[in-house]
Amino acid sequence: MTRLREEIDNLRNGKTIGRLRSDTDAALLEKHNEVTRLREANSRLRSDTDGALLEKEGEVTRLREETDRLRNDNAALTGGMAQASEKDNEMTRLRKEIGRVRN
Repeated sequence: MTRLREEIDNLRNGKTIGRLRSDTDAALLEKHNEVTRLREANSRLRSDTDGALLEKEGEVTRLREETDRLRNDNAALTGGMAQASEKDNEMTRLRKEIGRVRN
């Protein structure tokens, strides 16, 4: 009943069914264009996000490799320090022995 009343009011206001359909089609086209724009924007955002993620993953990989390299360098230095300490102890022992032999 309400729809019929709206149609009668529209006819009184000079709007024909054809005009109403045209208005509806125009509104639908506008919404369709808006949805298309939003999809395109969403696609661009996804692409930008994917690019940023790839960049960050590359940075993380580089940092992991650098961390591994630094750990290896640290282990080598620690080993070198241990060897140097052993050599220092050996030299100290030899100096003491030389001192005893001289006396």
